[in-house]
Amino acid sequence: MVPLLTQQSVDHKIKFQMSVLVGNYEYYYACGIFSRLVEADWNEETAPMELMEKVQKALGSFRPEGKYQEYLAYLIRRYEPNPDDWDDNTRLLFAWGVKYQFPEEEQ
Repeated sequence: MVPLLTQQSVDHKIKFQMSVLVGNYEYYYACGIFSRLVEADWNEETAPMELMEKVQKALGSFRPEGKYQEYLAYLIRRYEPNPDDWDDNTRLLFAWGVKYQFPEEEQ
């Protein structure tokens, strides 16, 4: 697994509003992004099923600001993580997600 490819994949999906998340690596990266938009009580050390529960709860009251945040929420809402797929790469990708910058919205 090459973390950079995962990062680029999710960045592309958000920008062009296409496809779905296809694994825990993409999910953890997306959850890292989302954690900056809400008062997150999770981090890269949160296990997959606990992360899903906490993120889904936060999505219930989340109000996106723009189409990119809206699509990120859509991607995360639809994904169900694999409880056994959690390692140093998911942790790394979550941390990268926290540093994500949304693309500029078109006027």
